[in-house]
Amino acid sequence: MMGPQTYTAPRPCAQRAAVTDQQGDSQGETFEELLDRIRDLEVESGELRSRLHDAPARLRVLEERLAEARGQLTQAGSQNEKLTAVLEEARDQLALLREEVDKLTAPPNSFGVVLKVNDDGTVDISTGGRKLRVNAQPAVEVKRLQIGQEILLNESFNIIDVRDFEAKGEVVRIKDRLEDGRLVVLAHADEEKIVEMAEPMLSEFVRVGDHVRIDAKTGLVLERIIRPEVEELVLEEVPDVTYADVGGLDDQIEAIQDAVELPYLFADLFLVLRVFTPNMREVTFQGALDPHTPVAQGWLRASHRKLDPKLTLPWRPYHTHDERQPLAPGQVYELDVEIWPTSIVVPAGHRIGLTVRGRDYEYPGGAGAGLGTFAPAFTGVGPFLHDDPRDRPPEIFGKRVTLHCGPARPSHVLLPVIPPGAPAGEAARP
Repeated sequence: MMGPQTYTAPRPCAQRAAVTDQQGDSQGETFEELLDRIRDLEVESGELRSRLHDAPARLRVLEERLAEARGQLTQAGSQNEKLTAVLEEARDQLALLREEVDKLTAPPNSFGVVLKVNDDGTVDISTGGRKLRVNAQPAVEVKRLQIGQEILLNESFNIIDVRDFEAKGEVVRIKDRLEDGRLVVLAHADEEKIVEMAEPMLSEFVRVGDHVRIDAKTGLVLERIIRPEVEELVLEEVPDVTYADVGGLDDQIEAIQDAVELPYLFADLFLVLRVFTPNMREVTFQGALDPHTPVAQGWLRASHRKLDPKLTLPWRPYHTHDERQPLAPGQVYELDVEIWPTSIVVPAGHRIGLTVRGRDYEYPGGAGAGLGTFAPAFTGVGPFLHDDPRDRPPEIFGKRVTLHCGPARPSHVLLPVIPPGAPAGEAARP
C-alpha cells in the first residue's frame, strides 16, 4: 500500500523563473525605448508633414525670389553696360584732356630756314638769327629739303616738319651778279647787300635791274618780282630808226652817240673753266704764282672776234687781230673763245662748269698774299690782271652785256676726251 504523496517544485524551475523575470525586465526596458522612438518618429513625421504642407508655398516664394534675382541681375547687366559706355567715354575724354594738357604744357616750337643739306644727313639752318647744324626726324626726307625752305623745329632743334617757302620779305633791286652766283642788291636807302639764290630760284632767269624778294634774315632770294610800271618801259624790239633820219643836229647826235652807244660798242669776255666737288665746292690748283687758280681760262675782246679761216681748227679758233669790229647795239653776235689747253683727271661725281664774266676771275675764298708791287694780292689769275683803265676804261667796259642762249642760239663748250684704254701718246678727240 502506498502512503500519501507530497509535490515539491523542483529547484531548477525556480531558477528558470528567476531567469524569466530578469528577461522580462530586459524586454520591458526595450519596449519603453521603442515607445520613445515611436513618439519621436511621430513628432518628426508631423514636422515632415507640416514641412511638406508648407513646401509649395516656400517653393513659390523661392521661385519669386529667383525671378526677382534674375530681374535684378538683368537690370544690373544693363546698368553695367551703361557704366561701361560711360567709362569708355570718360576714358576718351581723359585722353583728349591729356592731349590738350600736353599741348598746353609743351614747350613752343620754333621755325627755321634751310641753308644747306650736308652729305652726312645733317642740315644747316638759320633760326632766331643763329646758324645751326641740326638733325631731322626719320619721317623727314632730308634729301628733298630745298635751300630757303621753312622748317619746324622741336625743343631740341631737330627738324620735325617741313613747310613751304616764306611768302613775305623785302623787295630789293639787283645791282650786280658775282661770279659764284651771288647777287649784289640795293635795299632801302641804296644800302648794298650780298644775297644768295634760294633753290627754286636757281632755274629762274634774273638780270641786273630786276626786283626780287629776299628774306632779310637769311639773305636768300625767294622770288622775282614783276613790276608792271617797269615792264611797260622795256622795249620788246629795237625800233627801225637811225640817227640819219634826224637832221640838223649832227653835233648833238654825235655827242649822244658817244655817251649812249660807245659804251656798248666794245665788250670783253672772260671765260673760266671750273671744277666743283659733289657739294659744289670749287676745286682750284697751285699755279705758277697764284695758289688758287681754276682749271683753265680764256679771254676775248668782242671787237677782235674775226677768225682766220685757214688757221682756225674745229677745236681751236684762231683770231687775226688785224681789224676792229665794234658791236652794234641790239645785234646778236657769235664769238669763238679759245680756252688755254690743260690736262686734268676729274673724279666721278664732280662737275665741270663754265663761267662767262665781264672781268677777271676772282677766287671765292678771298685774295691771297701777293708779291709786293709786282702783284699786291693774288685773286686767282696771278699777276695777269686786266684792270688798266687806259686799256679798259670803266665808262666803256663797265657796262652791261647780254648773253644769248637756248635752242635758237645754242652755246657749247668743246672739251677733248681721251678714250678709255687709249695708249699713251694717242691724240685726244674733241
